[in-house]
Amino acid sequence: MLMAHRTSNRRRNAWAVSLLDVRPEDRVLEIGFGPGLAILQLSREARAGYVCGVDHSELMIAVAHQPRGPGATDETSAAKGRELASVLARAGFSPVQLRTLPLKPAVVCALGVNDARS
Repeated sequence: MLMAHRTSNRRRNAWAVSLLDVRPEDRVLEIGFGPGLAILQLSREARAGYVCGVDHSELMIAVAHQPRGPGATDETSAAKGRELASVLARAGFSPVQLRTLPLKPAVVCALGVNDARS
């Protein structure tokens, strides 16, 4: 609950959701949803779609969470964003975009769309 009330977390989540044009029928995957601030808002916007997320996996932490620990820099955030964009592109998401929120360290969001229907 402490993470959910932290101003910087609320700002990061609101910013990430604002980058998306989520429609009622969309399907959304959030990687590393933490306290669930963004996933809650996304589920309200995609009310006729499907919203899910993954978190609390050592592998996911290594691959998806922003490097906010000791020694994190704007460049380590940018590098992780580029890595995630590459993974999304290889998985069929397009167009993949990187957006940056200028906090310290910077927050990088990788955005992609996958229109595959299953």
